[in-house]
Amino acid sequence: MYPLTFKDIRPVEAIESTYTYLIKLKEQQPTLPSGAYVAAEYQTAGRGQQGNSWYSTPGASLIPSFLIQGTELHVSEGWSVSEWVALSLRQAVAAYLPRPELLSIKWPNDLYYGDNKLAGILISHTLEQDQIFYSVIGVGLNVNEPKFPSDIPNPISMMQIVGSALSLADVERAFKRQLTALYPDLCKSRGRKLLHQSYLQHLYRMQRKSTFRNTANGAHFEGSIVGIAQDGRLRIVTEKGEEIRFAFKEVAYL
Repeated sequence: MYPLTFKDIRPVEAIESTYTYLIKLKEQQPTLPSGAYVAAEYQTAGRGQQGNSWYSTPGASLIPSFLIQGTELHVSEGWSVSEWVALSLRQAVAAYLPRPELLSIKWPNDLYYGDNKLAGILISHTLEQDQIFYSVIGVGLNVNEPKFPSDIPNPISMMQIVGSALSLADVERAFKRQLTALYPDLCKSRGRKLLHQSYLQHLYRMQRKSTFRNTANGAHFEGSIVGIAQDGRLRIVTEKGEEIRFAFKEVAYL
């Protein structure tokens, strides 16, 4: 396990997204070390999950991307990276909000405050045989956004919650501290089990009867989230007692 030490990279030119920039940079510089951390005040085409965009105005959001390498994770353990990042972000943000108990992680790794989306996470893995060679993680956290376009479904910012602007640099430092603190857990079998348990404790709508839509056939159904499979799929038990497992975009919350 390599120690996690962040090294900031701040592009002087306008970039589409920190996530795309870092992926290309790693391809161009294969020796780019673990902890490389790309930060920018603004990105012209912020990336979200599966081609979605990420809205942010200049200097209002935390939109970094960073690289980790040397975790020695088997390809089947890649889901633990999502849990590590989501929990680190949740713990960092919790210290700033009046009701941290309202913070939850909506599967797979969105950060929610109540029923509103506060942050999103994007992760890709590059494999070497049966191990994860390196991972690129992109984060979008709404810190000081005063308002959002009306066509974004349910966004919220930290400033909207607390009623005043926050120091973006302080929030960023808190996030890095939490990532560093939990990193040893990511790299150990027992630690990954602890991360998983904590993730489930903070999972949005965990063990709550809810209505869902199967995106494959459009059918609505009642059920309860009961956990996450080892491969990261969402486990839902229907009212009839049947367990169904869904990959990302295969199920919608209603």
